Amino acid sequence: MGKAFRTALAYVYFRLTSPLAAPVWLPTPRNLKFRQAKQTLNRIVLDIIQSRRHDRTEHYDLLSILLTAQDAETQTGMSDRQLQDEVITLINAGHETTATALAWTWYVLGTHPHILTRIEDEINTELGAEAPSFETLPRLEYTGRVFDESLRLYPPGIGLAPRMALERDELQGFAIPKGAIININSYFTSRHRQYWDNAEQFDPDRFLPDPVNRHKYAYLPFGAGPHVCIGKNFALMEAKTILAAIIQKFNISLVPNQPIEIDPRFTLRPKYGIKVTIHKKIDRYAATG
Repeated sequence: MGKAFRTALAYVYFRLTSPLAAPVWLPTPRNLKFRQAKQTLNRIVLDIIQSRRHDRTEHYDLLSILLTAQDAETQTGMSDRQLQDEVITLINAGHETTATALAWTWYVLGTHPHILTRIEDEINTELGAEAPSFETLPRLEYTGRVFDESLRLYPPGIGLAPRMALERDELQGFAIPKGAIININSYFTSRHRQYWDNAEQFDPDRFLPDPVNRHKYAYLPFGAGPHVCIGKNFALMEAKTILAAIIQKFNISLVPNQPIEIDPRFTLRPKYGIKVTIHKKIDRYAATG
């Protein structure tokens, strides 16, 4: 599934940046590769949906909610095709972005071991052997700040959905005609020296609860206003829980001398991945229990 997603996303990015590309129905090698990837994704997701429809076991997850959802007027549920579209959208927008954000977080923690040590101390103090959960996340305040700061430097969604200028405008001497399409790049706004002291430095204490005199649109990892990302709270909960759970059980260190470059397509992916070495921690609670 991961390979199919990467193939599909690369193809869509190619189409966006190549206006004279051959239409998708032409059997070019690139089009055939994309169509095969799309078929793979559809087949995997459809198999999961159909399997769940015949599963009489009670589940408490997102797919079960979608399966039982009904239209308020017709009282009918979603078809397999509708469910397939919903699930693929969630996998892409709700999981690939979170995985990318966590990959960058492991990178910054690997280059700031004293911050990783402080997270470990917080998890040991606040959780002990207790698994992180939705209820325990508020106790992991420093861990949350680390992830927030990681999102500032490496926001997975590097740009917001385009906006149209309703009237003629001007930005720092640049004329913006009425009807012009404006793209806002959060990667640069979150590193703007006018709004962030030592903007390139990784500092989780920027997000201490004390009020900071900072422009409300200086930090846009999920967008802002009426079009803020619908998955914001889910993504933050998911990412911080995963981060705490992995740190609780494993020692992770960066592989030295690896190339780290950004790949700014749909999401701000690390071009060559983030390679780490993992060692399982000794369960000191089980050993002394």
